[in-house]
Amino acid sequence: MAELKRNGSIDKETLLDHLSRILELAKWDVSRETQAQLEQIRRLISNHTDQDIRALAPSLRHTLSALGSKKRTREFQEIRLPELCRSTEAEQMHRQWCAFHKAELTDIGLWQKSITQQLETIEACLLRLPADLCYQKDQFGELMHRLIYLNIPRRKLLMMQSALVLRQCLRRQLGLSDPDSTSHLDKTERDTILKLAPIFYGNTDDARNFLLIAKGQKPSDITSLVTLWVRDKRISAANCHRPLWTILHEAGIYTATESNWNMHLDIRKAWR
Repeated sequence: MAELKRNGSIDKETLLDHLSRILELAKWDVSRETQAQLEQIRRLISNHTDQDIRALAPSLRHTLSALGSKKRTREFQEIRLPELCRSTEAEQMHRQWCAFHKAELTDIGLWQKSITQQLETIEACLLRLPADLCYQKDQFGELMHRLIYLNIPRRKLLMMQSALVLRQCLRRQLGLSDPDSTSHLDKTERDTILKLAPIFYGNTDDARNFLLIAKGQKPSDITSLVTLWVRDKRISAANCHRPLWTILHEAGIYTATESNWNMHLDIRKAWR
């Protein structure tokens, strides 16, 4: 906005590029602050001296008017939310939550209960949304559509989106969603992943990836992989002996004896 007011301190191509990015990203921000800023930008470019920049004004007007459209609602549900759930930020938030609850997530008796309690907390918060905004059947696009008319502050919009993303991550952790990564797995494999989860600090994605790598490998290669993942704190050092061996042995992935397993693991106390 400062550049639009000064009119000339950066080159036109850079300004057009920035405005195009604003048009794209603004589709997903229905906060009152962003809507006010977009309207101010629209007024500035409508009065700009450059014809190419003035030509963006109708597009920006359309972006503002289309915020509550059914198409935008559907796109948030089918495009934006899945993108958020696969983002680096989502993974970081999920790992931070797992790190904070590491004690429960590495306890075979508590890991599922801990995740379920967090999910119930998120569900309870969503159910308390004002103006009958309770979501139905995961139709979060409709929820976003209706939030526009509450003129929601950006901070609360981001809090809500973070809750939705963490909810999806935790449901995936329990094997309740994310069909792209689990649809090809049979029931036995899914059960094995859920058994392994506490050993992988409650992270079912890591458990799934470990199984994919370990299948068909020699026993010595599997123990080497375990040693590496313990060092990288992707496998719990406290559960990497009998608990992990038992699950892998029963699944037919590690066929050698428990004594052979323990002999080849190189788990140093400094890694714990």
